[in-house]
Amino acid sequence: MTGTPPSSTLPASEPTLSLLIATYNRASLLDRTLTSVLEGTTAKPDQIVIVCGGSDRTPTVVAAHAARHAVPIELVEIVNQGLSYAQNVGYASCTGEIVATLDDDVEVAPDWAERLRASHRAHPDAGGIGGKTLNMHPRSVAARFEQVRAFEIEGDGVVKVRTVAGVNMSYKRTVMALVGPFDETLPSGMDVDYNWRVALAGHDVLYDPSIVLTHHNRTGVWAVVRQQRWYGRGYFGTRRKWPALPSAPPRHLQGWKNGVKMILFVLDPFYQALRLARRAEEGDRLAFAFLGFAADVCWKLGFVQEWRETARRPSQTSNTRWPERETEQRKEVVV
Repeated sequence: MTGTPPSSTLPASEPTLSLLIATYNRASLLDRTLTSVLEGTTAKPDQIVIVCGGSDRTPTVVAAHAARHAVPIELVEIVNQGLSYAQNVGYASCTGEIVATLDDDVEVAPDWAERLRASHRAHPDAGGIGGKTLNMHPRSVAARFEQVRAFEIEGDGVVKVRTVAGVNMSYKRTVMALVGPFDETLPSGMDVDYNWRVALAGHDVLYDPSIVLTHHNRTGVWAVVRQQRWYGRGYFGTRRKWPALPSAPPRHLQGWKNGVKMILFVLDPFYQALRLARRAEEGDRLAFAFLGFAADVCWKLGFVQEWRETARRPSQTSNTRWPERETEQRKEVVV
């Protein structure tokens, strides 16, 4: 992806917005997400595409919302093959100049869509813009810890960043057409990979804290710690794919610099415990220190696991073209 990037300027009229949600057997949470998007908001998306890889009552939930609201809702039912596959299939149905991706366990602020459109208009050269994610469960220490470790971004106002979590992300469709599909070979870190590719295509990735939603953070200590293993696997996968991506852990064991990195890699859980304890409120410091140590150990176990498995398995080629619209797998629920 070289040369002068194509213009990502939006039309003079209000840009159209497609909302893409991939879901898997979480109908109750999806119901709350759709309610927040469609009821009590200052603006709504022009289209909603939901990709379902599960077998619960999601079709019933979607049909109920489609019957109550004028926004076209399309349900695409697939065999579950992971988040990236679901988003790639759903993209084929998105028609908006902006494509926003949400998780199925969020509730957006009343002005979420309005702020998102305004931010893309204010930053025409930005390829992707992510928003602020708040914690739905402030009474849970595990949820508070996950908020600090996974979702908080430092800085005031709109800032240029390397990545924003895909839970609250949006892209100009012209840029997505250039960058191509989400990588289905990565175990996690697909948002990091995609935003890096947006930057390589010549477009900024921005964080705009005015685009707000609330996320159902994990409330179980083990659930939070266990998730770090997948993040560690994704970290290794993205750094193996993109050598230019900054990497704190060593990529291999050759050379003195990687030797130093390996020593720091082993000692890092102690540093993470102190770092997260310092960022915690006074009553959470001991818990954050423990969780910070345990989470970083699990993260590193995931990193090493992916390192070892990658060395044993044949190299995988990521998909480079958007999939065609798979009409036989979809149901349209449009009022």
